Formats: sequence, C-alpha cells, structure tokens
Amino acid sequence: MFERGKIGKIDFNLDKLIDVKETKVYPTGHVRGRIVVTKSQTSTTVGKRDVTCSKCQQSIKTLNYVNNGYNFNGKLSVKGPDLVNKSGRKYQLYGLSTHGLQWFGRYANFDTIASIQETFGINVIRFAFYTDEGGYCDGGESKKKQMLEDLKRGVEAATALGLYVIIDWHMVGAENDADKNPLTYLEQSKEFFSYISEYYKKQNNILYEIMNEPNGSTTWADCKKYANEIIPIIIFDLLLPFPLYFINYTPRTYLRPSVVI
Repeated sequence: MFERGKIGKIDFNLDKLIDVKETKVYPTGHVRGRIVVTKSQTSTTVGKRDVTCSKCQQSIKTLNYVNNGYNFNGKLSVKGPDLVNKSGRKYQLYGLSTHGLQWFGRYANFDTIASIQETFGINVIRFAFYTDEGGYCDGGESKKKQMLEDLKRGVEAATALGLYVIIDWHMVGAENDADKNPLTYLEQSKEFFSYISEYYKKQNNILYEIMNEPNGSTTWADCKKYANEIIPIIIFDLLLPFPLYFINYTPRTYLRPSVVI
C-alpha cells in the first residue's frame, strides 16, 4: 500500500501528538481528540497512529502512516529543474484531488482525508475551488461562505495528517465560455488569494494553483497578465522575497504538452 512512501534511512524521531479541531462524535459516544503515535515508522515498516477519545483517551481507530509528507520534508523549494525538500533532496508530490467543493465540500473532512492517506500513501491533497458552475464567483454569498468553510476544514485536516495542500482556483469554462479565461474573474481571484494567503501565511505546507485550465481563445498574454496580478498578492501576504509555491498552466496545456515541457 505504501510502496511509493519508502524513503530509506531517515530520522524517525519526528512523531508528535496532533490535535484535531474538527469535532466528531462516534456512534459509541466517543469524541475525537488527539492523534497519538503508538508505533513509529521504520525504513521497512509503516507506523501506527491512534485516534483517541477526548473524554476517556481510549483509542477509537488506528491509522497507518509513513513520514513522506510535510512533517518530515518541510518547506519545499525549487532548485534548478527540481522540486526539493528542506534538506535539498529531490522530492515528488503525489496525491489526489477533490471534485468541486461547491458540490462535495462535505468530504473535505478528517475521516475522508485520513482514509485516502492510509489507502494510497499520498503526501498531498488538492482542493478544487471552482469559480463557476455554482461556485465561488457565481453561486452567491451563502455558497461562497460554505466553500470557504469546507476549504478551511479540509486544509486543517490535511495539515494535521502531515500532508501538503494545493489550493486550486479551478476555472475551466465547462458551462460558461468566459470562465475559460482567468481574467474573467480577476477581481474575485484577487479577493480570494488576498484573504486565503493571509489566513495561511504561517503555514509552509500550502501550495497555490492560481489558475486551473485556461483554454478556448485564452492566450499566453492573458495568463501572464493574470499571473502578474495574483502572484504579488500572495508574495506580499507570505512575506516572501520571490514566489515558491505557484502552480500555473498555459492555455490548452493538455492539448499542447510541448508548451510546458
């Protein structure tokens, strides 16, 4: 299950108690509390973590884990063509994405993400924050509020589990051709990234995907103009001297892979 998580000789003295703020009462009456490491990972075996009850401290469930995420690798950076961890070693992100939070935000929770991590051995999860199709930009104020709440809950759970997080500004234009161009919702994007990068400015496990799939008649000049508006906002909030955590796509990325290789 964790073949891709094997990482050889490392320092395994990184385990700690994890507090999960997201409240859940189980059918047994137990209330989720801390995650406690009961067996540390070795270079050949997975570790064990118990989810304990905040009232009686008994174990509610046991989760497998490996130190393949943020807790071990820390803040990422780019060195030449490579993504590297805090020690300068080449590093690969592998994980899964949610569907649109406006439809399936209820699954951005601790139990779902913990199950995905345990089953697939992921080290990153991506939250698809749709702009359109009843999303952040066209779904009304109540939908906007709900999507932000779901996103925060998901990021909190993923962080507690030691994962990296990709926050994806998911514009694609499936129902609205204008949404194929990132400039359509530029002001809303400024609002969102200004708020969210300030909110998470102390977290080094967050990566920002500033536009998902520019396509249609969108040009590279459109993408560049958009990026030049959004990136400085995130850099300012993170107090970074230069951008480290940006994922960007060119127009028609999937039809013209040579453009981004």
